[in-house]
This record gives sequence, structure tokens and C-alpha cells, in this order.
Amino acid sequence: MLTHYSQRALFVAFGLLLVLTGCGEERTVGESDFFSTQRIGDTTIVTNLRWDHPDTALMVEVARIGKFNGPEEYLLSSTSAFTVGWRGEVYVADDDGIRVFSPDGLEVRRIARSGEGPGEIDYVVGLEVDESGRLLVVDYGNRRVAVLDTSGAVLDHWRLPYGRPGYGRSAVVPSPGGQTLLSLNPPFDPHGGPQTFPRPILVRLDSLGRVLDTVMAPARLTDGCPTLDDPYFSTGFYQDHREPMFPKVKWTASRSGEVIYGCPASYQIDRVQPGGSVLRIIRERDPMLASREERQAFVEGWEWSRGVRVPGWSWKGPLPPEQKPYYHRIIPGRQGRLWVWPGFPRQLETSYGTQAWKDPKTGTFDVFDASGHFLGPVLLPDGAEFAPFPGREAPFFSGDTVWLIRRDSLDVEYVDRMVIKW
Repeated sequence: MLTHYSQRALFVAFGLLLVLTGCGEERTVGESDFFSTQRIGDTTIVTNLRWDHPDTALMVEVARIGKFNGPEEYLLSSTSAFTVGWRGEVYVADDDGIRVFSPDGLEVRRIARSGEGPGEIDYVVGLEVDESGRLLVVDYGNRRVAVLDTSGAVLDHWRLPYGRPGYGRSAVVPSPGGQTLLSLNPPFDPHGGPQTFPRPILVRLDSLGRVLDTVMAPARLTDGCPTLDDPYFSTGFYQDHREPMFPKVKWTASRSGEVIYGCPASYQIDRVQPGGSVLRIIRERDPMLASREERQAFVEGWEWSRGVRVPGWSWKGPLPPEQKPYYHRIIPGRQGRLWVWPGFPRQLETSYGTQAWKDPKTGTFDVFDASGHFLGPVLLPDGAEFAPFPGREAPFFSGDTVWLIRRDSLDVEYVDRMVIKW
């Protein structure tokens, strides 16, 4: 594996080669040397050297949504997903169904109940409001996408087209022209070999839920994100738990129709536009290294947790690499910004006599604008529910406003609306 310094040397050598060969590619440097821009064919490469806001920005609370303001049953209970409508209304899916709150946090109505009938939901892994105002609900329990209007009336039900659906903020992404992108986790044989790229990562549906095409991840991502030999970790849910230590391919999509992906063995992210052009974002950043103690604790923790269900199970792969992934999550904001969670050192804890590293739930996001320029880091507040793998904890971003799940000192869950103070 290339070291951080050899990677940087190759990057510099490549840049010099472009200049010396006179290949005619554009290169412009920002007035303050915050970034450099190169254009190679249909790919624009933005390399961020510094950032606009040198200090870490903070989030300030504006409103709490779902707080206790009536009977006890109105408290949020095990929120599985939430999203924000075009007027700031908040849709929350929990064990009791889907509830709608005003921007100020008052409960407005309930639009779905738990169940299997029309308009009922079983287990929501993602929901979003599209450009026409429809609420798209990925109902994993009933194996369908429920299409509702904002009052809860059933407009349609779409069957999930492939295997296990995606989950979290990228589970369902409305696209221009009434189309919808669904994230995929294709099924795999736990007794067979691991899956490799290219593989389907998204399926595109028309306004009626019919499959238009499938989006594949490029094979070149495998070069920096190799798949281990153990098929239990080849794809799907277990891959997520491996992410804090191994660079695994990330992908998502934006409301503008972009497909966004990268291999976090380097700090590089590609935003593929609907027309095929690419905006490649690079951030110059020193790598985070893992001690041998931390790497060994990761393996021991997995052997213990898997061994409880599968007696005698043992880790068959190598120790995690010394260099940690550069980032763990990519979340597009509603106005084109890109929020990247690089993670941070975890805490070692002892559970049932076995050492393991506790996953972080808070930290700092790197924020890039729509043109790929690094705006600066933004710190999540204390009590924010977040995790390195996709799930209900993903915040919702729209410009400088952020909605996220938090817990108070009494462990009561709520959705917080916050603004960023740069």
C-alpha cells in the first residue's frame, strides 16, 4: 500500500507531467491559494489546500421537534428515519408510524400507522419529499415504497425491485423530472466468494415506480478498496460495521441527479453529473493512523460478537490496515453542499472481558460547496445520534440549517433544528 507521502509525491509528479508535456489542460489557482482547479477531458479536479473558514464552525439550536408537550405517547420512540419538507415541516418515522411536526416543533398530524395494509408501514429505512410534494417511504418490513401525499392519503405502492434496500439518508433520493433513485444492497451468498465491483449501487425509477436503469459502481474503485476474503463482510450490513477500520466504497446521490462515490483510501470524491461530466473533489489532509492495539481490539471485538451467535467463529482476514479511511460518510445537502464525515479516534472499552473500540456518534463534518471548494469543518453538538454506517442517525442538511437526532440528559430522543455559525 502506498504511504501518504508517496501518494502525495505521485500526485505532484502527475501535475508536473501535465505542465511539462504542454497538454493544454486548464489550471487556475484561487486568489488566496485556497484551492487549485484542473480540467482533464470532462473531469474538473478541485484540490483543496486550505479552507475559507479557518475556525471550526458550531451549530446553534433553534427549535426542538418531538419534545414532550402532552401525553407521554407523543414522545418520539426509536426513530427509524426522518426528513424535512419544502416548508420546513418535519416527517418522523418511529415505532408508531409517521408523524408530522411544524418547523417550530408542534405535532401537526399522524399520516401513517404501523401495519401491513394500504398506507400502513412496518419498518421505515428511508423517507423523502420529492419535487411534487409526494412523501416517498421505503418500507422494508412490507417490501415496498409507499407513495403518500402530505395528508397521508395513499397515492401508490411500488414494490422494491432488488434484494435488501439501502437505508438512511441515501435510501431514496428524488431526482429531476419526477424520477427517483433507490440505494441497493444486492443479495449475496454467505457461503460463496465476496462480491466485487462493478456492481449495482442505485436503481432509477420513473414517476410511476417503473425501473428505468441501474447505476453501477466503476471497477476502478476496487483498486484502493479491496474486498476481503471473508464473505460475511463482502457487502450489506456487516460491511458497514467494518467501515471505521477498512476503506470501503461509499456512494450516494443528490437531488440534482448526481451520483456521488469514492474510495476513502484517499480523500477523493467524484460527483458524476447527469450528463456524464465529473467534479472530482480532493482534500489535502494527513492520514489518521491506527495502533496495533486498536487494530487487534477491532478483530477481538468481532470475534466475540460473532462468536455469541456462531460458536467458534474466528476472524479469517488480515489485521486492519495501519492507515484509517479518510472519511466514513458522504451526505449531500439540499442546496448542493456536500457534507463529509471523516470520523475521529474512538474510545477503547472493555465489554464482557473483551476489549473493543466504541464507535463514535458525534464529531466534525467537512463541508464543501457545490463547486467543490472546502468551506471548513462544522462540529456536531453533544448528544447527537450519529454512527459511521448508514442508518437513522444521518442529519438532514439544507444550506446553513441542520436537523439531527439528539438525546437529552434523561436519554429522551428528539429532532433538533440548528443553524451553523461560521
